[in-house]
Amino acid sequence: MNEKGEVCLGVVGAGRATELHMNALKRFSGVPVCYKRIVARRWEQVNAAKIRYGFKEASLDFNDLLNDPEIDIIDICTPPYVHEEIIEKAM
Repeated sequence: MNEKGEVCLGVVGAGRATELHMNALKRFSGVPVCYKRIVARRWEQVNAAKIRYGFKEASLDFNDLLNDPEIDIIDICTPPYVHEEIIEKAM
């Protein structure tokens, strides 16, 4: 949690799954969430998602999520074939 008591979220991916997850999170009001960082492969996609969903930071490097001490949760919104690699790195 950050200094405001919010759970800090990091997201990998900026496509359709991200849209679905973010729409669900916006409807849930039980826990305060800080949309800290979103990571994707292309600048135009990640910057558009950053603006659309209100993330503080955007990056092309997954390591930026791993190295951010504020990130509490990494939401994996990538194609399923890359989930295993991302999960292993995140753990």
